[in-house]
Amino acid sequence: NPQNTTVDYTTILNVVQRQFNTYLQSLSPLVELNIELEHPWINSYGWKGFQDCHDHQGSNQSDFSWCYVHEPAKSHLVFKNRNATASDMSLQDLLGHYSEHFDYVPSRIVKGTLYIFPSSTLHAVSPNLSPDDQRVTISGNIRVRPL
Repeated sequence: NPQNTTVDYTTILNVVQRQFNTYLQSLSPLVELNIELEHPWINSYGWKGFQDCHDHQGSNQSDFSWCYVHEPAKSHLVFKNRNATASDMSLQDLLGHYSEHFDYVPSRIVKGTLYIFPSSTLHAVSPNLSPDDQRVTISGNIRVRPL
């Protein structure tokens, strides 16, 4: 989307940098680290719009990903268990709460929520169930390297 290259992301990147630094310190780094915030992008989902399950492990070799909720609409970020099996899928049809053991759907979907997670985490966006509202998020990746 050409719009993504003309947006001034400074404010959101400052928020992400500050929150990520706090998160990273909670992980007890063993060496001094260089943190690189890669160029972010905007996601917009209209009615019934969704994003298939994916991760951010690719040619950029990012270490962490983030998603900032700008407009939540009626849609959720869903974290998936990479190790779910066909048996798990069958049990989901038999046991009402079984899927809670391999999918995690954060209950907080308000404007201003920032999710930070390992880039290897499978995730998706559930269909937007609001015919009148757009779900808008800003997302990006973070690389962490020793200095």
